[in-house]
Amino acid sequence: MQEIRNLIYFNYDSDINRVISYGIEFKEFIQSLSKRPNNILVLEGNFGSSFDFTTNCEYCISGDIDEFTKEDVYSYGNFSWIDFESVGSLKTLTPQEVAELFYIGKIWRPVTSSFFEKLNNRFVYTAHDDGWTNHTFYNNILDFQEVLGKVITSKVKEIYNLDLDLIEHNIIFKLCELSKQGIAIDFLRLSIEEDSSTVIPIYIIGKINDMDKVYTVCREEYVAVGYELRYKNTWHLLAR
Repeated sequence: MQEIRNLIYFNYDSDINRVISYGIEFKEFIQSLSKRPNNILVLEGNFGSSFDFTTNCEYCISGDIDEFTKEDVYSYGNFSWIDFESVGSLKTLTPQEVAELFYIGKIWRPVTSSFFEKLNNRFVYTAHDDGWTNHTFYNNILDFQEVLGKVITSKVKEIYNLDLDLIEHNIIFKLCELSKQGIAIDFLRLSIEEDSSTVIPIYIIGKINDMDKVYTVCREEYVAVGYELRYKNTWHLLAR
């Protein structure tokens, strides 16, 4: 799993608010959010602190989410969940709405929308082999921007023990726009320049659904650096 964590990929489809990503684990996703989900309904997986009889699914209340992040969700294979605001809202779901929940959790595509008004959800999170491939639906693009920025700095901390300031919002906005083209960041190619600047290369590799191909393109084939994130006291995104 270490090689996966050293490489991340984002493919953002703004038409349906879906991000296909590679290299980001469930615990990293949760830890990158300044506002945690209120509750999590587990559509595919084996963890839950309570059981809902309307959906026949386990769910996890906010106080147990930290414990959930310690789970070996990689061992689940397929892993899907949706957040929801209040436990009482689960009892109001109609059979049609429950069916749509299971459809998006299993097929990774919404029947009509990834937003369920009764649940007031912010996310639908679907994954295979934790950290390998994720299809995450964000009902607020600001959540995706937060994940994108914090994952980058947390990876640098984890891999190199470098504490860098959070990336400024204007830079994150530009990265979010670039991710519509499909961007990869290979942290093994991070460099420290003579002026002590930290440089992180950004690769534009296209909209790819096969994560094996992402790995092959970035690690086994030549791909030119499209942009670089450069940090010295402040962040800059520079075209190459």
